[in-house]
Amino acid sequence: SILSSVFGPQGSKFLNAPYGAFQSTVDQTAAAINTAYAITYNTTDYSNGVTVASNSRITVDNGGIYNLQWSGQFENTDSQDHDVRVWIKINGTNLVGSTGFAGIPSKHGSVNGHTIVGWNYFLSLNKNDYVELWWETDSTTVTIQSYAASGYYPSTASIIATLQFVSNIG
Repeated sequence: SILSSVFGPQGSKFLNAPYGAFQSTVDQTAAAINTAYAITYNTTDYSNGVTVASNSRITVDNGGIYNLQWSGQFENTDSQDHDVRVWIKINGTNLVGSTGFAGIPSKHGSVNGHTIVGWNYFLSLNKNDYVELWWETDSTTVTIQSYAASGYYPSTASIIATLQFVSNIG
C-alpha cells in the first residue's frame, strides 16, 4: 500500500521535498566598512525546487516552512580583532531579529586570524520568495575566504548555504 511505502521500512525514501545546497569558491570582500553586501554563490551542489537567482537570491518554487543553514569562513589580516554582522533579507526586506554578530580574531604573527561562523533559521516562505544573506564588517581587512586544497586536506568554500523544506504552513 501507499502508506506502507511512505511509513514502512524504507521510511521517506519516496518523498520528494524541496531543497537546495549552494556554495561560493571565491573570496568575498568588503570595499568599505559598515556597508551592506549580499553574500553570493557560484556553485549549485544540489537543487530540487530551490535555486539561486542573481547570484545571491535563494528562491523557492513552493511555499512552506524552510530551514536555512549557512556557514562562512571569515579571515582577518589585521593585528586587531574585528567584527562582522550577518543577517537575512526576504524579498529584499531585512528580517527583524536575524542579525548575528561575530568577532573575527586578529592575525597571530604571520598567520591570519580566521574562524568559521554559521547558524540556522526556520523561515516561513511563500511561493517564489527569495532569501539572501547580507554582511558587513568594521574593517576591510576582514574577508569571507575560500582556501585551496593543500597536502592532505581538501579546499574550503568561502560560504555554504542550504535551504530545506520542513513543512507546509499551517
